[in-house]
Amino acid sequence: PYNIISTVTRRFAWGTRRNVVVVNTGFFDDKDQLYVRTNDVDLTGLINKVKFLGFHAGGKYNVMGAIVPKDETEKMVKEVVDFLGGEKV
Repeated sequence: PYNIISTVTRRFAWGTRRNVVVVNTGFFDDKDQLYVRTNDVDLTGLINKVKFLGFHAGGKYNVMGAIVPKDETEKMVKEVVDFLGGEKV
């Protein structure tokens, strides 16, 4: 019943000093939450891209939260990972 995705992502990012993407698949029945936190990447462009694609998204320089339909989650995770220039682990 508690939405702790922000806290979980923050702890991973601060603890590892790495870019972190966390997906919460259990908070909504038909949508997933994506939460991104970085230590040094400007996520403003990513936030704008996700909004342009028609999803709800917001955040600030190093944090982005988005709500996406469950059938779009993997596609969106790929977009995020590509934006960050990394690999999905």
